[in-house]
Amino acid sequence: MNDAIFRGSLALVSGLLTVIRLFYGWRARQRGGKVIARRASWGRTAVLYLLGGAAALASIMYIVAPKRLGWAALRLPAWARWLGIGLGGVTVHLFGWVHHTLGTNWSMPAEIKERQMLITSGPYRWVRHPMYTTIFLWAVAFLLMSANWLVGGAWFGLGLVASAVVHVEEVALIDTFGEAYRVYMRRTGRFLPRLRP
Repeated sequence: MNDAIFRGSLALVSGLLTVIRLFYGWRARQRGGKVIARRASWGRTAVLYLLGGAAALASIMYIVAPKRLGWAALRLPAWARWLGIGLGGVTVHLFGWVHHTLGTNWSMPAEIKERQMLITSGPYRWVRHPMYTTIFLWAVAFLLMSANWLVGGAWFGLGLVASAVVHVEEVALIDTFGEAYRVYMRRTGRFLPRLRP
């Protein structure tokens, strides 16, 4: 099986996810708005940046020098790796949809900005934190495409640490939006849609 197809696919998916994040981050900065509440500690934020950097570095190493990560290779059937490519495409779509829905309301985890609105449309109609759901899908896609536990594990680690901020984020949202957010919480799932309202 030609590994170059999977490395190229991982590079393409990585590039598209990066472009989405940079574009919507730029749009949110253009809008401005002072941060009025930051609930995540600087330590937790630093860990997020370190894990994100480590995961990105592992992915880049797999793309440009896969033999250096051969010690972490997994034996996966070809169908699983092709499934990873398909899941990578789904992840790009979901990541773009989440960012597009948030628009200029996007901010770092557990930050509230001036003029921030409660978003309950798009994927937020069913799930309160679809960004984190997408990060876990992304981790599965990268694990399958790379067939490398270090690449997949680094992204899973980032997803776990990021999702640990959810409780803090929800407290900040309750403080900001009050009963409207509590009602929203009762009708939506945290990471997956509720089976019953």
